[in-house]
Amino acid sequence: MRVLLACMPKSGSTFMSSAIAALPGFTEATLVPSYGHREQELCVQSLREQDERVGEESYVAQQHIRYSFATAEYMRAFSLRPIVLLRNIFDVVPSLVDHHSIEGNIYPSAFAPADIASRPLEEQADFVTQMAIPWYFNFYASWQQCQDKLVVYYEDLVSRPEWVLRRVCEYLEIDASDALIQNAVLNANSAGKRKNKVSPGRGKNLSHDNISAIVKMANHYPELDFSDIGISQEMRLAASHPALRHHEQRVYWLTGLSGAGKTTLAYALRDRLEHDGYRCAVLDGDELRKGINSNLGFSEYDRTENVRRVAEIATLFRQSGCVVIVAVISPTSAQREMARQIVGEGFTEVFVDTPLDVCESRDPKGHYRRARQGRLTGFTGVSAKYVPPQHAEIVIRTTTTPINEAVEQLIAFEAA
Repeated sequence: MRVLLACMPKSGSTFMSSAIAALPGFTEATLVPSYGHREQELCVQSLREQDERVGEESYVAQQHIRYSFATAEYMRAFSLRPIVLLRNIFDVVPSLVDHHSIEGNIYPSAFAPADIASRPLEEQADFVTQMAIPWYFNFYASWQQCQDKLVVYYEDLVSRPEWVLRRVCEYLEIDASDALIQNAVLNANSAGKRKNKVSPGRGKNLSHDNISAIVKMANHYPELDFSDIGISQEMRLAASHPALRHHEQRVYWLTGLSGAGKTTLAYALRDRLEHDGYRCAVLDGDELRKGINSNLGFSEYDRTENVRRVAEIATLFRQSGCVVIVAVISPTSAQREMARQIVGEGFTEVFVDTPLDVCESRDPKGHYRRARQGRLTGFTGVSAKYVPPQHAEIVIRTTTTPINEAVEQLIAFEAA
């Protein structure tokens, strides 16, 4: 059995290679004449030497190697089974920065300057992003062309190595007991070869510019899915549509009289954003009063409590990664300011400015009619006052602005 472990640098490949080599009948092999800055293409001479060395035994060779026609031919000729090890591409950046000070400036994906480790960390991260990360895209994109491969993820290797090794054994058709797999993982751990900080998620702390640059690289391959290495479709859409980039973690607070068109605008905006790849949540005041706020009336206290609850719910949705679109009358400045304070950063007040007579002529639920008849007390615009916002971020005048143009106004404002 011959195994080619094709791997990204800093993806836990040394540990994984050691674990596979600890399986019965396996050893580690070298299939290139030298390492260092060298692109680790398979070498026919090294392949022959390893065949002679191990004979009928099995080996695993870890290579920072891209897939190509030559790679495919060598794998076929020497019966190499490919395992492709992937890692979140953003997390790779801080690990390569660590590499500069822990191991040195030499690695195959970029020619790092001799003094790289002495430079500021931000400058090192910029270098890795601009000079090394393109190799990772070449690696990932090229191996998509290989059909008969096992894909393994660094994150799984860290969190459940025995499960990963079990998958490897199944792929290689090796009958291995749980005890044997546990022992192989223990042997790999005791080898002490790990030098990375084993902390998935470190890439979230990269600068916005570096994250954006990496996502833009992915968009050179519109037909490929990069979610396996941490680049979601949502991130790619935001990078390719600058006008939408600022909607992440946003709460649109649509305020206005009953019948102003808040709900209609809310759902139109949701449809637009979801079409562009965003997860959205619409919080409609009337619907919430049928459920979570069904115990509230229309006193000043109850109206304020209604707004407070909606703002708290909006915050939870925003924290889960949704764009939140709230459609609630929220008639006073104090209530809207309270909502702004609860939501915090990302709060956008939208005044849906529709004259009272227009709202009353629409009266889709008959509220104005019942209020005029005295059968509905405390109704905003009739027996209760609505205080228009004086400093709303966006004003939508529905009498002169078609719904599609109103949505574009919201999009354009966030991109400004």
